[in-house]
Amino acid sequence: MKKLNLIFASTLLTTTSLFAQNVNVTGAALEFNTFYGCFMQAAQSNNEKGMLECRESYVKARTYIDKAAADPSTENSPKMFLYKGKIYITSMYAYATDTAYMSANKEKFEKDFEEGLASLKKAYQDKKFKSETQDFVNQNLFQYNAGASMMYKKENYLEAGGAYELIYRFNDVVGKVDTLNLYNAAISYQQGKKYEMAAEKFKQLAGLGYKPGESYRNAISNLLEAKKIDEVKVLIEEAIKKYPKDIDVLTAGVNYYFSVNDLESASGLLDKAVEQDPTNHVMFYNIGTITLSSGDFDKAEKALKRAIELKADYPEAYYQLGAVYINKYGSLVKQMDNLKTNDPKYKELETASEESIKNAVAPLEKYLEKNPNDKETLLNMVKVYRSIGNNEKAIEYKKRADAL
Repeated sequence: MKKLNLIFASTLLTTTSLFAQNVNVTGAALEFNTFYGCFMQAAQSNNEKGMLECRESYVKARTYIDKAAADPSTENSPKMFLYKGKIYITSMYAYATDTAYMSANKEKFEKDFEEGLASLKKAYQDKKFKSETQDFVNQNLFQYNAGASMMYKKENYLEAGGAYELIYRFNDVVGKVDTLNLYNAAISYQQGKKYEMAAEKFKQLAGLGYKPGESYRNAISNLLEAKKIDEVKVLIEEAIKKYPKDIDVLTAGVNYYFSVNDLESASGLLDKAVEQDPTNHVMFYNIGTITLSSGDFDKAEKALKRAIELKADYPEAYYQLGAVYINKYGSLVKQMDNLKTNDPKYKELETASEESIKNAVAPLEKYLEKNPNDKETLLNMVKVYRSIGNNEKAIEYKKRADAL
């Protein structure tokens, strides 16, 4: 009989000890629910005094949950993770009326938020608390969605980007890869001219496989805006290695190499891009522009003619084609200057130069049909017509230019 009493006493002691340990989790839950209801009611009525009064319950909830998290018997409890997540994430609510404190403790609130999300993730893995975790996530998604949209419309792009990013992170808690709102965050940062932040989000999207070519291109363009040239080169090499046939990646590479005046690399990537999209008039225009800059007049002429074949109404291509002929003419004349007039090569170059300057007329006339008030081109036409001996036309274009 005495032995039975000892067993009963031991069981009672164990149960009492476990109950004492679970008090912390239960206390945290009760105080949090009191705080959350109090805060939401005060916030809806813009009652700052009421929000401040709710903080007492939050402090108690935080004390309870920190004890529970440190106790070996409850440190891995799913319920503890659920309420630690809720309490840590809402730490900024408790101090919402104290902007000076929030500003001075920004890193602390960010750390709380990180820990809160990590705890909710663990709670979500337990069947018993999956639904309650999802409900809490949904409540936050509703609030942040409304806030992000409103801030974007008001052109508060940095705040909107932060809100969209939080939406992405809340969805991650319940296993959803929310690329749409990560993209919204990237676009918001880009609109707000926070180019490095935008680039990071676009890189993240590329890593997730979300329109990888477009995402890499956007990341690269934002890094270029941020003047992070060294980072751009590394990212382009990474993107081309992963997606060597992606037109967006190749185009981004072309833009980069052109911006650093590496025309050879830019031209090489353009050739690869054309292989992937042989009907893209812009690609041929770019090839023509780059090869004109490098002095390869024949390749430039061929590319620009192809661009015009693909898009007949393309004034920029006509202009560049005219520029090809004028620059080629100048190059030939320069070569002639280094020869004697009786040199057989001189006559050959003279004939080629005359043909080239005559060829400039038609495309430049076509360009001026769409841009009749381009004074610089009108003056160039004066020079072209004088070079081919048509003074009447030269005078006509001089008058048009002077009228402007």
